[in-house]
This record gives sequence, structure tokens and C-alpha cells, in this order.
Amino acid sequence: MMKDINDLLKLAEERGNHISASDLRKKRYEWIMAIDPDIERSGVCVLKIKNPQNPKAEEVTMWADSYSFPQLVDRLTNGALHIGTDKILVVVEGGWLNAKSCFHEAQGRCAERIAKNVGANHQTGKLLVEMAQHIGYTVEVMKPLVKNGSGKDRKLTNEDLAKFIPNMPKNRINQDTRDAIRLAWHRAGLSEDRDRDTLTAILNNR
Repeated sequence: MMKDINDLLKLAEERGNHISASDLRKKRYEWIMAIDPDIERSGVCVLKIKNPQNPKAEEVTMWADSYSFPQLVDRLTNGALHIGTDKILVVVEGGWLNAKSCFHEAQGRCAERIAKNVGANHQTGKLLVEMAQHIGYTVEVMKPLVKNGSGKDRKLTNEDLAKFIPNMPKNRINQDTRDAIRLAWHRAGLSEDRDRDTLTAILNNR
């Protein structure tokens, strides 16, 4: 069995799924709110998982959209009041956890502007972490997942997500929201490959 697990972990790493041994031991939650911070509108994905210990893609209800900072604070507050902070895990993408940011094709003022925007997004993320913790949530800060999309610079497209997420939301979503969806999906222990049910089974029976 251990050989099978290692083989599946290797496969997941190669495909950018970022499943690791530590993922097998993470606590499971009925609700997950994943946030990809942005200074203007952060991407947000909320999952309601019917059976967190044995998650199945077809049994997950998902909401996804983007919100300004004040709107997102309202969402966090409403979740605490109507569902409870003990039932919802907040996951924030922590780009600041990366060793460094590289702007290969940017120079001069362009590079300066990009660095400024990245720094502002990181600060927004840190403030969201503090706010969520203050409200009473358990918060996990996760490094950005390895990009594996088919769009420019390997960014995710709606078509990429539809390959492994049944009933993708019909509303128009931005890049930050797509990244938040993948982050939530990953944290729930759901596979990014519908054909690899064995991988999900390993995660569920850790």
C-alpha cells in the first residue's frame, strides 16, 4: 500500500496537484472558504462538503465570486453568525511565503509597478488573515499551488476547472476566483483528475 501511496503522490506532484504526505493528515471541515487576496477584489470560493472524511466531487456544493475587502469582511462575519467559526476553515493563499518573486520580462517602471502591486496584494492577504483570526476562524495560509493551467503563463481557465469540477458555476469569474476554487478543491482533498479515483480514496482512508 505504501508503494501505491508514493506512486500516487509522485503522480500528483508531476501533474501540479500538489498533494503531499502532510495533506493526508490534515483535519477535514464541512465548510472551506478559500481566498486569493487582491487589493481590489479578492477571489473567494466556498465549499460545502457533504462528507468531509470521504469527499466526492459530485457531493460538493460550491459558491465562487470576487469581493472587495469590506465585502469579504462582511462575508466572514455572516459566516461566523450563521454557520459558526468552528465549522468553517478559512484558507488564504500566501504569496508572501514564496522565497522571492521574479519578474523575468519586466524592466524599469514596469517591474516597479508589478512589485508594488504584488506587495499590496500580500498586505491585503495578511490583513485578511488577521481579520479572520480576530473573528474566531481557524486560518491556514498556503503557498500558491504550482500553475498548471492552459491559459497564458499557465493560468487557469474555466475549461481547466471544468475538467475536474462538476457543475462549474455559470457566473463570470476572474483569475483570482479561479485560483481560489483550485485552492479550496485542493484543501478539501479532492483530486484534480477525475480518472484518478484511487488518489482520492487514499486521501480519504489515511
